Amino acid sequence: VCFILRCQLFLGIFKDPFVSYKHVILFNVLISLLCILIAIVYPKVNTVIRYVGSFCGLAYVFFFPCAIYLLHSYKNLTLTWYSALFHTLIILFGLFNLISQFITFSKYL
Repeated sequence: VCFILRCQLFLGIFKDPFVSYKHVILFNVLISLLCILIAIVYPKVNTVIRYVGSFCGLAYVFFFPCAIYLLHSYKNLTLTWYSALFHTLIILFGLFNLISQFITFSKYL
Protein backbone atom coordinates (compact mmCIF):
# COMPACT_ATOMS: atom_id res chain seq x y z
CA VAL A 1 0.00 0.00 0.00
CA CYS A 2 2.83 2.36 0.85
CA PHE A 3 4.50 1.65 -2.51
CA ILE A 4 1.32 2.44 -4.44
CA LEU A 5 0.71 5.59 -2.42
CA ARG A 6 4.32 6.72 -2.90
CA CYS A 7 4.29 6.07 -6.65
CA GLN A 8 1.01 7.90 -7.15
CA LEU A 9 2.05 10.86 -5.01
CA PHE A 10 5.50 11.21 -6.57
CA LEU A 11 4.09 10.80 -10.07
CA GLY A 12 1.57 13.56 -9.39
CA ILE A 13 4.08 15.96 -7.82
CA PHE A 14 7.39 15.23 -9.54
CA LYS A 15 6.14 13.51 -12.74
CA ASP A 16 8.38 10.55 -11.84
CA PRO A 17 7.52 7.67 -9.46
CA PHE A 18 11.13 7.46 -8.25
CA VAL A 19 12.80 10.81 -7.60
CA SER A 20 15.71 9.90 -5.35
CA TYR A 21 16.58 7.68 -2.42
CA LYS A 22 16.30 10.67 -0.07
CA HIS A 23 12.72 11.32 -1.11
CA VAL A 24 11.76 7.66 -0.78
CA ILE A 25 13.34 7.30 2.66
CA LEU A 26 11.77 10.55 3.88
CA PHE A 27 8.36 9.47 2.60
CA ASN A 28 8.65 6.04 4.26
CA VAL A 29 9.74 7.60 7.56
CA LEU A 30 6.82 10.07 7.45
CA ILE A 31 4.31 7.32 6.72
CA SER A 32 5.74 5.19 9.53
CA LEU A 33 5.59 8.12 11.97
CA LEU A 34 2.02 8.84 10.92
CA CYS A 35 1.02 5.21 11.56
CA ILE A 36 2.76 5.24 14.96
CA LEU A 37 1.07 8.51 15.89
CA ILE A 38 -2.34 7.15 14.97
CA ALA A 39 -1.65 3.97 16.96
CA ILE A 40 -0.68 6.07 20.01
CA VAL A 41 -3.68 8.38 19.77
CA TYR A 42 -6.19 5.67 18.84
CA PRO A 43 -4.92 2.23 19.89
CA LYS A 44 -8.06 0.30 18.86
CA VAL A 45 -6.87 -0.68 15.42
CA ASN A 46 -9.54 -3.35 15.11
CA THR A 47 -12.31 -0.76 14.89
CA VAL A 48 -10.46 1.17 12.19
CA ILE A 49 -9.94 -2.02 10.19
CA ARG A 50 -13.58 -2.99 10.73
CA TYR A 51 -14.95 0.31 9.41
CA VAL A 52 -12.51 0.63 6.51
CA GLY A 53 -13.03 -3.00 5.53
CA SER A 54 -16.78 -2.64 5.65
CA PHE A 55 -16.72 0.51 3.54
CA CYS A 56 -14.34 -0.99 0.97
CA GLY A 57 -16.40 -4.18 0.92
CA LEU A 58 -19.49 -2.15 0.14
CA ALA A 59 -17.74 -0.29 -2.65
CA TYR A 60 -15.64 -3.01 -4.30
CA VAL A 61 -17.68 -6.15 -3.66
CA PHE A 62 -21.29 -5.02 -3.64
CA PHE A 63 -21.77 -1.59 -5.22
CA PHE A 64 -19.37 -1.18 -8.16
CA PRO A 65 -19.85 -4.60 -9.81
CA CYS A 66 -23.64 -4.39 -9.57
CA ALA A 67 -23.81 -0.75 -10.61
CA ILE A 68 -21.56 -1.32 -13.62
CA TYR A 69 -23.59 -4.37 -14.64
CA LEU A 70 -26.85 -2.44 -14.28
CA LEU A 71 -25.54 0.48 -16.33
CA HIS A 72 -24.17 -1.82 -19.01
CA SER A 73 -27.42 -3.77 -19.23
CA TYR A 74 -29.45 -0.57 -19.29
CA LYS A 75 -27.40 0.90 -22.15
CA ASN A 76 -27.67 -2.35 -24.15
CA LEU A 77 -31.42 -2.55 -23.46
CA THR A 78 -31.04 -6.00 -21.88
CA LEU A 79 -31.96 -5.01 -18.32
CA THR A 80 -34.97 -6.87 -16.94
CA TRP A 81 -36.92 -5.91 -13.87
CA TYR A 82 -35.94 -9.04 -11.91
CA SER A 83 -32.26 -8.53 -12.73
CA ALA A 84 -32.49 -4.91 -11.59
CA LEU A 85 -34.27 -6.00 -8.41
CA PHE A 86 -31.75 -8.75 -7.68
CA HIS A 87 -28.72 -6.49 -8.15
CA THR A 88 -30.34 -3.70 -6.14
CA LEU A 89 -30.89 -6.18 -3.30
CA ILE A 90 -27.20 -7.12 -3.44
CA ILE A 91 -26.27 -3.44 -3.09
CA LEU A 92 -28.71 -3.06 -0.19
CA PHE A 93 -27.19 -6.12 1.48
CA GLY A 94 -23.76 -4.47 1.26
CA LEU A 95 -25.21 -1.26 2.69
CA PHE A 96 -26.75 -3.26 5.53
CA ASN A 97 -23.34 -4.80 6.18
CA LEU A 98 -21.79 -1.32 6.38
CA ILE A 99 -24.47 -0.05 8.75
CA SER A 100 -24.24 -3.15 10.95
CA GLN A 101 -20.58 -2.37 11.68
CA PHE A 102 -21.68 0.69 13.65
CA ILE A 103 -24.05 -1.31 15.86
CA THR A 104 -22.43 -3.21 18.71
CA PHE A 105 -24.22 -5.74 20.85
CA SER A 106 -21.33 -6.52 23.19
CA LYS A 107 -22.97 -4.79 26.15
CA TYR A 108 -26.02 -7.04 25.78
CA LEU A 109 -24.11 -10.33 25.57
